Amino acid sequence: MGAVLNEPPPCLESVPLSTYRLQFNAGFRFKDARAILDYLQALGIGAIYASPYLRARSGSPHGYDIVAHDEINPDIGTAREHARLIRDAQCRGIAHILDVVPHHMAIDVDNRWWYDVLEWGEASPYATFFDIDWHAPHGDLEGKVLMPFLGEPCEDAIVRGALAAHFDEPSGALSVTHGTERYPLAPNSYAFALREAAREAEATLAHDLNALAGDFEAVESHPQARARFEHLRSRLSAIAASESARGAVTKALRRSLAVVLAQQHYHLAPWRTANATVNYRRFFDINNLVALRFEDPSVFARTHAMTLAMLADGRAQGVRIDHIDGLLDPADYCRRLREHASEHGYAPYLIVEKILSGDEQLPTTWGVHGTTGYDFMNAVNALFVNARARLRFDRIYRDFAGADEPYEQIVYRAKHDVLRTHLRASLDRIARSFLQLSPCSSYALDTIREALAETIASVPVYRTYATASACSSEDRRTIAAAIA
Repeated sequence: MGAVLNEPPPCLESVPLSTYRLQFNAGFRFKDARAILDYLQALGIGAIYASPYLRARSGSPHGYDIVAHDEINPDIGTAREHARLIRDAQCRGIAHILDVVPHHMAIDVDNRWWYDVLEWGEASPYATFFDIDWHAPHGDLEGKVLMPFLGEPCEDAIVRGALAAHFDEPSGALSVTHGTERYPLAPNSYAFALREAAREAEATLAHDLNALAGDFEAVESHPQARARFEHLRSRLSAIAASESARGAVTKALRRSLAVVLAQQHYHLAPWRTANATVNYRRFFDINNLVALRFEDPSVFARTHAMTLAMLADGRAQGVRIDHIDGLLDPADYCRRLREHASEHGYAPYLIVEKILSGDEQLPTTWGVHGTTGYDFMNAVNALFVNARARLRFDRIYRDFAGADEPYEQIVYRAKHDVLRTHLRASLDRIARSFLQLSPCSSYALDTIREALAETIASVPVYRTYATASACSSEDRRTIAAAIA
């Protein structure tokens, strides 16, 4: 899509006077938004504040579970319908603020990058896109990524038939299914499956299967591994045109499914094991949202191409940055947005979803216009609270909950509870990193983990922003106070 107007697009003031949130999904599409533009204009709305509308998981009600950054969500409409919405809004003087999700993607069969990582492991060009610890200290996770999506142990799921082998005859692709989910098999697993199939096949078919298995065994070391893999799968598809061959491969997969799964670049496990052993960074404790490494310039470029193009050619005038605290370096991320704007001669309105605690101030180094207003709404809500009734409500709470400890102690204990449960794997990962900084230290891993947990539970703000190159005086004071 190119620019939708021949004349310059409307420009946002540094702080828009009015925005209107549009939550897009299958029940409210681009064409539905066009139908209310006259109403928004009559209200005096200056900018549409749109929910994320890049391609998300099918049926997503909110759009924050993105699976492709280079496509418009088909549940919401087409590129043509999107262009018409932008054009008609701009004709009414209504600007456009994008909601971008720079932290995570959905784990889903439609996420081509993630599917490629499952298929090729660390050899995938997208393996470094995601924040994965390929060498977690769990024996069954070395070189693998945990997939905690089963309702029972893997062995039980196989016996019960909840995990099933799948052979896609047209493409020659082998995979494992679990409900509506599908997990690809690594290239080398094809060799094992075909040799198993050859054991019970008639002589001519066994010869063909064994010959193809030999080619599959060498595919990952081939200089043109991907092209070679696709070629071999097409040969498998041709062989599978025979009903006997198709049956032999399918039966072999079913018979040896446990062995095949052990050969993969992923480890299927019950969802309850995730908090303790998950080795990819999640969005909080949501297993099917995996964090991206936006500190990598190539990841930033691949995920933001469409967004930056819309800002550069005037289809959008502002950006709302979702969960900015999930980024390794928010200041660097905002700097990249501003630099792109400067190079292309536009000045976007930038706001961030950021939780401010107490008298905490938004870091000035980010160079944004402000937050999405949680702190402001908290202050507004306080206008409707009768502070003189606090003691009465404290007494009601204590009587009901049977608790008499101060609020600050409850918060401190709750942080410890979260660290011990939902974020246990993350805490372990940080503790191991500290141990690696000083391998000769006399402190045990458990001691380091406990010290970190105490420090984190004592931090009075959401997070600090120290990087390898800089740590602000405010962050130093926060960290020092927490340690003290």
